[in-house]
Amino acid sequence: ADLDSMHLQELLCLLPALVLAQSQFVEWGPPHGYKPEGCCATKRSYGIYEEKWETTEFECRRQCEHMLKCQAYEHSSVTIRALAYTPISRCELHLEPIDHVVPSMHPSVCYIKLSSAPPPAARPIPSPSPAPPPPARLAPRPGPPAP
Repeated sequence: ADLDSMHLQELLCLLPALVLAQSQFVEWGPPHGYKPEGCCATKRSYGIYEEKWETTEFECRRQCEHMLKCQAYEHSSVTIRALAYTPISRCELHLEPIDHVVPSMHPSVCYIKLSSAPPPAARPIPSPSPAPPPPARLAPRPGPPAP
């Protein structure tokens, strides 16, 4: 059991490095001069976007973060008559620059990528100290030869 807990502790120590290696550093914010509440929009329309349903805002943001061409995301809770007006979440992954927010009939937020950079070089994680070697066993000294 002690050996298993030592392996688990080592894995837990490595976890932050594994997460760091797979994520980008993206700074998010609403379009300049706007609050985030509302629908994402471009100068001429609501923009070109991919739609995902039944995702949390965190999942929506994460999908945009990992999609190079995604410029912004909008997350909203909409009600649809065909679903008996039960709220359902919608994620829009916008593929062109968003420059403003327009009011929405549904609870919505719009965030754009303010900056995006690859993760900084991760500092090497020191390895746990190796276990001390087992004590040396002394071989019995040979005695006088048997007659």
